[in-house]
Amino acid sequence: MFKEIISKKPTIAKKLSLWFLVVALLPLILFGYVSYDNARKTMKQEVTNHLISIADNKARQIENYILEKERDIAALVNTPTIIDAIEKFNIAFKENGIDSPEYSAVDKEFRSFLTYYKEQFRHYDLFL
Repeated sequence: MFKEIISKKPTIAKKLSLWFLVVALLPLILFGYVSYDNARKTMKQEVTNHLISIADNKARQIENYILEKERDIAALVNTPTIIDAIEKFNIAFKENGIDSPEYSAVDKEFRSFLTYYKEQFRHYDLFL
């Protein structure tokens, strides 16, 4: 029975049905592919734009952070206490060295101020 169905010649109705199916499916497949490709390109562009936006935002945050730290340091450098500390540290280092009691005395005199400033303005370290 199966051989009879296969061996029969296709009728005109079967041929027309097959061609109508092909004609109906071909545009549907083409439309599906074009829609998929457009959606993929659009999503890729949106993701790229979003990443660029995030990168620009992070760059601005870093620039603002650096400018804030530079302003903090510029203000600190011009305070009389820091000017006095640099002069005293310089003299103690040149005349006696870093391990001398004189240098330790200068360190003790200014350490609390410098530590307070460092912690208050969230600096990692201060270098005079």
